[in-house]
Amino acid sequence: MKKIIQIYTDESGYIWNHRFWTIAALAWEKQNMLLLNNEIMEILRKNIISEIKFNDIKWHWSKMKSIKEIIDILIKYIASKRVLLATITWDNNDERHNISWRDDIENFKRMYYHLLKRIKTFYNFEDDVEWEFYPDEHTAIDWEKDIIFYLKNTNLKKKYKDNILLFPEFKDFIFPNIKNHKEIDSKNSWIIQLADLMAWLIRLSFHDIENNTNSLEKFFETKKHENALDLFSLSKNNDIILKISKNKKHKFEILYYFKEKCSRYKLGLNYSKNKYFCTFNQKVNLLVWKYIPKWEYDKAPTKYEKAI
Repeated sequence: MKKIIQIYTDESGYIWNHRFWTIAALAWEKQNMLLLNNEIMEILRKNIISEIKFNDIKWHWSKMKSIKEIIDILIKYIASKRVLLATITWDNNDERHNISWRDDIENFKRMYYHLLKRIKTFYNFEDDVEWEFYPDEHTAIDWEKDIIFYLKNTNLKKKYKDNILLFPEFKDFIFPNIKNHKEIDSKNSWIIQLADLMAWLIRLSFHDIENNTNSLEKFFETKKHENALDLFSLSKNNDIILKISKNKKHKFEILYYFKEKCSRYKLGLNYSKNKYFCTFNQKVNLLVWKYIPKWEYDKAPTKYEKAI
């Protein structure tokens, strides 16, 4: 009997047109995803919270508490190889993306492909696995036509020599069979909400680069030398030095909490080298990846290409 791998995804940065965009995926065997979903549901029920929303945690102690407890659960699942967290982030100002007529929707699809390929490579299964794919609703993408069709289309390459692939870089890659897929409203899925939280966290780790500042870096340094209980009673001098609003401090606190939990469980999450979250160890169930253009002609698709 084939194993069923469920993949839940969401993204951050697209709607508000940020410089950095991130897609996050949570994946593993179906029964593990159900257990994780139930544990998240219990945390929210206990803290009387209706949903996980990273963007509105300001002044909301119970939401902060809930998010930290959910991160605790997620890290334990990752460390015990019961779930995979995989993310991809790209820079719209780099040499690949800073081009005229850039087609963000087509590029978004390609980044989804890159992330799904990473997940497939990580599992290293071929014949004994089928996927169930559950992305958050995204009105700009027809998942059946734009993603699922081409995953299946790629797998048919050996049967049809004249087959035209959407993304030539995947022409020698075989994806698992997609047994089921469905767009899900995040309000109806705790796992999608967790994927959204992780996309927010990873994208926010690029804060200093995007805003040409060092406030997040300084915040991390400050946190190393103070008790966590004193987070929201920083001295006025520290407030002046950091120049961070109280709302942003709450969010930075969650980033720091996530980073320290990953460090405690030796998951290889790095910040100090590049000033954003990334991982280098491919043996743990945490893949945090910034897409770097591979060669001179690695360029984002353009609307001009579509027009001709």
